[in-house]
Amino acid sequence: MPKTEINYPPLLTQAIDIMDSDNGEAAFLFVLDVMISGLETVLNNHH
Repeated sequence: MPKTEINYPPLLTQAIDIMDSDNGEAAFLFVLDVMISGLETVLNNHH
């Protein structure tokens, strides 16, 4: 994956680093977990 000029959030950067390693499944599960945590935070803030 080529490095770009975009400044990604730290968690996304970490996920990309994991994807650059040989275990894509770990990266997928990590991103899924981060997205779920983010959605829970958003939903909880609206109550």
